Amino acid sequence: MCWAQNDRLKTRCSPSAFCWHRRPFVHTGTPLFTHVCAQTSQAKAVKEFRDRQQANQDADDEEDEIRRRLDPTIKAWSEEYGKKRPLRALVSSLDKVLWENSGVPVVNLGDILDPSKARKAYLKASRFVHPDKTKKLDPEKRFIAKRVFDALSQANAEFLENGSR
Repeated sequence: MCWAQNDRLKTRCSPSAFCWHRRPFVHTGTPLFTHVCAQTSQAKAVKEFRDRQQANQDADDEEDEIRRRLDPTIKAWSEEYGKKRPLRALVSSLDKVLWENSGVPVVNLGDILDPSKARKAYLKASRFVHPDKTKKLDPEKRFIAKRVFDALSQANAEFLENGSR
């Protein structure tokens, strides 16, 4: 092992690292380069970077597989004959598209005919499928929640745009 001198501290490199600290000194007595075990820290950083890239690629592949499997089901729930379903219909049928024991309260269509009750039902339903609330779920449930939240948000925007009708 070798020691590299610096003005304020001494650092030691690992025995396998190639040391760059043996450089000529300037007349002031300080080294031109401070000693850093560049190869070991750089190799570690590259390995961590590649591991993160591989994990991201695996997550993307898994999401693509889930999308291929579940997209028709969610599309059938959110659209009817190629047209987006209204907010009240989506909120009342939410239990059909979500997983079992999701905790979403079952709402009858007759209970949300009043626009203020429909808005309250939407807000309660969106709390369960909001992306910030579903981070701890498995990827399949997260994907379903994300798509359901998007459909509910679009239906709510249309609901408010049409004057809550």
